[in-house]
Amino acid sequence: MWKPWEVLKELRRTETEDHAIAAASLFRIFFELSTRAYMKRHRLADKGEMHKSAQAVATDMRAHGRLDEGELTAANRRFKDKSQAEALLQYATLNDFMHSFKHLPDRQSLHVLWTEVEAYLEACWDDTRRP
Repeated sequence: MWKPWEVLKELRRTETEDHAIAAASLFRIFFELSTRAYMKRHRLADKGEMHKSAQAVATDMRAHGRLDEGELTAANRRFKDKSQAEALLQYATLNDFMHSFKHLPDRQSLHVLWTEVEAYLEACWDDTRRP
């Protein structure tokens, strides 16, 4: 799968301070491709909404020792529906950054979100990952 790696290369080169919208777009693309790749390899059913599919993937990762309990908790905090959110940037907020005229990403929020889901993203691609 070459596309996810190209997206990740571009994301790594994108300075979030100066190009937060571009970084948020690439982040969203990489997240979705990562989740779908894991689902395909492990034959998990699509849950219809990306945050629900991500929760199912994270649960599967935990069940197979690819995430520890703290990593699962951190990721799931970010995979809630926005209506369930506790004022945290959610995965669903990335969608707002793409489609809303009002919502703009900021460097700090993107970095916090990445930090909380980094183990999840790594585990999407590394089936040998163990906590």
